[in-house]
Amino acid sequence: GDAVRTLVLAPGFADTKRRALEARRLAATALLDAPGPALPWGGRVTAGVEGSATRMESRYFALLTGGPDAYAAAPAPGRGTPDEAGTGTRHAAAAFVRWELHPSARVRLSLGGRLDWLRDAWAPRAPSDPATAAEAEHTALSPRAGVNVQYARGAGHEGWAYASVGRSFKAATPDQLFDRRTIPVPFEPFRLTVSNPELRPQYGTGWEAGARHRVALSPGAEASLSLAAYQVEMRDELDFDVERFRYVNLGRSRHRGVEAGVDVAGGRWAGFAALSVQRAEQRRGEHAGRALKAIPAHTAAAGVDAPLPAGAALAVTATRAWRAWLDDANTLRLPGWTRVDARVTVPAGRARVWVEAFNLLGRAYSVTGYPDSADPSVVYYFPAAGRTLQVGVSTGS
Repeated sequence: GDAVRTLVLAPGFADTKRRALEARRLAATALLDAPGPALPWGGRVTAGVEGSATRMESRYFALLTGGPDAYAAAPAPGRGTPDEAGTGTRHAAAAFVRWELHPSARVRLSLGGRLDWLRDAWAPRAPSDPATAAEAEHTALSPRAGVNVQYARGAGHEGWAYASVGRSFKAATPDQLFDRRTIPVPFEPFRLTVSNPELRPQYGTGWEAGARHRVALSPGAEASLSLAAYQVEMRDELDFDVERFRYVNLGRSRHRGVEAGVDVAGGRWAGFAALSVQRAEQRRGEHAGRALKAIPAHTAAAGVDAPLPAGAALAVTATRAWRAWLDDANTLRLPGWTRVDARVTVPAGRARVWVEAFNLLGRAYSVTGYPDSADPSVVYYFPAAGRTLQVGVSTGS
């Protein structure tokens, strides 16, 4: 990649830098899927290992810093002045296993786990400060267990209920750890970075339970109803601290939610509607009990798939998200937003050509933002993408 990015740091003051980035990644996976041990319940075992090695070369060039007058008078930026450079590496390996059992025709059990190992390192190069070299190593075990029960089966309807419990693991990205894009500030050390090489991986322990029921409405038409609830207790959740202007680990947080949906299908027509209500809150610190920022409390979506002439098809989806906060103290609301997406698929011989339009109506909205640390009345929003088109061809038997 070779990109220029401008950050607005204060009202009427910005900083522009160019980044040249090259990343190479080699990954391999080995998977074994076989019948389980000779038990009365039968079953199946899936096990495997995976590994990867990534090397990243990153260089920053300073182009321009200042107010509107400086930008208006600036000539073509050119290559820029070398600002920061270095090499980052990530080596990762994992082993996983999943055992699925069938005590009866209506019950399925699953047991499994995953062991992850991760090593990150950063080596600065001139003109970067050699003292910014850093490395870290982490190991995590993530067990999981679940049960799926068919509670109803009859003429024209059937239902399943499920429950699962497990532990999750997520490491910070290399950029969150080592990105050396400097930001000028009017106090020592007079420049800082948003990356944080001391970031720890985040861990989560949680459960999920739900049910899904299918009902035949008429020959060739059916409806499915679903309901689910979940809770995840997070430790060291990765977040961005506006006051310190860098990535940090939150001590503790809790995510709770309920999701409900309905799907209806008949012939070449189909439709769905879904609603999600969630509460993500901090569990420690001065903002304990307050909602995490930029996470909508409510999300609703609905869509329809409709046939078109000559075997073509149209799919339209509308999504609405609202009740999100911009700050940790929950004093500033992030405006809700609505987006409409569409997809048209047309047969072409043995292939199908499709065109997708995201944010079809070109609405201007933001999914996150933050208040200025010096003047909270000034809020910076990160705009979402405008109308985006994507074209593709798919084939298959």
